[in-house]
Amino acid sequence: MTLKELNIVNFKNIGEATLAFCSGFNCFIGNNGVGKTNVLDAIYQLSMCKSFFNVSDSQNIRHGEPFFVLQGKYERQEGEDIDIYCGVKRGQKKVFRKNQKIYDKLSEHIGLLPLVMISPEDVALIEGGSEGRRRLIDGIISQCDRDYMYRLIRYNKALMQRNMLLKNTAGKIPEADVIEIWDEQLADHGEEILKKRRQFLDEFKVVFQQYYELISSGKEKVVLYSEIAGMIVDIILNALLIPKMASTGAAIGTLAAEIAVFIVQYVALRGIIKEAYRQVHYVAIGSSVLAGGVLAVLIKRMQWGSFMTLCASAIVFFGVYFLILTIAKESLVIEIENQLLGRIIKKK
Repeated sequence: MTLKELNIVNFKNIGEATLAFCSGFNCFIGNNGVGKTNVLDAIYQLSMCKSFFNVSDSQNIRHGEPFFVLQGKYERQEGEDIDIYCGVKRGQKKVFRKNQKIYDKLSEHIGLLPLVMISPEDVALIEGGSEGRRRLIDGIISQCDRDYMYRLIRYNKALMQRNMLLKNTAGKIPEADVIEIWDEQLADHGEEILKKRRQFLDEFKVVFQQYYELISSGKEKVVLYSEIAGMIVDIILNALLIPKMASTGAAIGTLAAEIAVFIVQYVALRGIIKEAYRQVHYVAIGSSVLAGGVLAVLIKRMQWGSFMTLCASAIVFFGVYFLILTIAKESLVIEIENQLLGRIIKKK
């Protein structure tokens, strides 16, 4: 599916705009506040029947205007053209049309134009609670599975009705038959929702693991295995030693667990560690430390006072140290010096 053209009228800060798109990558360039993100939100609304940012559609109407209109022209791979229209007027029901035909239910439109929105707020998927992650999973599955979306809508409605019933009968015992009706619906739809979420996660984990290992070069998996090994050692030794040695046994178990973690990580990463040691200039580092130390000792013999001697010794030691390593082209020192020069040039 390709978006060919987008028409916007009175959407957020955009008065009127018509944009044409190509079938490849499309980039938006402009100053802050001109409406780049609002264009993306308009595309999102045509796919998902709602804004990515605002819950209320009336908040998306341009200030001082009575309505907004979005219209997109799409082309399917089969060559079929699709026109999608979204219109919102203050105080009236939202209108969604496909090829001039109004939808009876907005849920019928979800999945026709699959879409993924990426924003800085996505960091909440990691740092935030589980509700945001469930919402992401629900949005992905609903675009591909209409039965899942139907069950999710029915589940949320049943949950809302059940909670409302309990709220209205506060202080009283609600009728068991009425509660049972909503409980049966929650159990029926909830079981299928949970099953499809698990199926999605099983398929998603394979893809996620591939890219995660690519980014971390497989190191994170090593850390995980080492932590598991340490935990097992800690549990076993605590079970054996704490009854006999109390806190001393717990300390021994913790120390052994840390050693187990170190051994597993070293065995798994020994190739990387050896390669890192090969790249170290031991002669240059030893020479720089020796030269800096000798000069620092000579300075200490001068009668300059303790504070001046300390400052001069430190300056001479690190000056000689960095000078020799720079001549030897030690990679870490060169990188530090380049960063410092870069910052100085930027300030100028």
